[in-house]
Amino acid sequence: MNKKSLIIGFGNRAKEVVFPALEILGHKIFIYSRNLNKLKTLKDSYNFEIIYDLNKEYLQNIDQIFICTKNNSYENIIKKICNTGLAPKITLFIDTPLLFHFFKINKFKNNFKNLVISEDETFDLINQVIKNLINENHSFKLFKINLNYYGLLIHSISQIMNILNLNKNNLIENKIRYAFCLNLNKLKYFLKIANVKIFFNYEREWLSDKSNIEIFLKSKENKIEIKKYKINYLFSDNIFDGFEVNGLKYKNKDLDQIKSNFRSSYGIFKLNSSYKYQIKILNFISMVNFYEFKKESNIINYIKCEYFANILNNMKLFINFKIDLIKLRKILYKLNKRI
Repeated sequence: MNKKSLIIGFGNRAKEVVFPALEILGHKIFIYSRNLNKLKTLKDSYNFEIIYDLNKEYLQNIDQIFICTKNNSYENIIKKICNTGLAPKITLFIDTPLLFHFFKINKFKNNFKNLVISEDETFDLINQVIKNLINENHSFKLFKINLNYYGLLIHSISQIMNILNLNKNNLIENKIRYAFCLNLNKLKYFLKIANVKIFFNYEREWLSDKSNIEIFLKSKENKIEIKKYKINYLFSDNIFDGFEVNGLKYKNKDLDQIKSNFRSSYGIFKLNSSYKYQIKILNFISMVNFYEFKKESNIINYIKCEYFANILNNMKLFINFKIDLIKLRKILYKLNKRI
């Protein structure tokens, strides 16, 4: 039986990423927005049903809700959903960033079947290629990652934690050794997480060959021997076609199946043709599939990554003295009278 999913808010991200991802997954989609006239106009172009209120009558058959509004609306929307008494059977997805609104919504995480922060870059398919390469080279150890024009720190730090398998049990608290915001021409950030050095260039250049991730592995036996892999997305006829590793097409059964399914869907649904939105749709699908089976909220791990990025951007330097990131950010918000 197909999932019944409600999208709250229907701005650009909802239209270009969330809606097509759910459509490819075969969900029956409902939309709620305060701008009913806009929804009625868009209904001719999109296959969805309109929900007119967040009450028990309209939500009784909903399995998943995706909040895609401005974050200052989150608390009131969540309260309305909880007031229906239906929250325990609903998986709730909330868009980023949370900022100080985290302190207002974290208390609701146990009200729902699951509460998920939609940090879909954690589920970037390129992560799986990187993990496969690391696992295949079992006699080598990862020691360096270059994110070349590959994203914003606030999102990429969650991606890095996923690659390093540190997005569990709040390991971010112990594993970030130090970090610098340098703002140099060729280097914006330098981090050391666990024993891995991480170099960030500037924001994502979706259409550029410069956008890629490089990993460096060092032999456990002979430390002079180093392997380098450059991984990037591949597009054919302007449609996602897998990945390249060191200029060669990467072969993997699971990823090839995802590619095949996406290319088939591309011809059926009205997908945005830009590389950016194709990648975001793929990430979003991967995230939704993951939380089909995972029942543990990611809100704490997510917010620690967001607050780390926020603190580093503001202070330019971060040294881990084992200070709780949430408590530190709360103090800073109070000083600024945000909470």
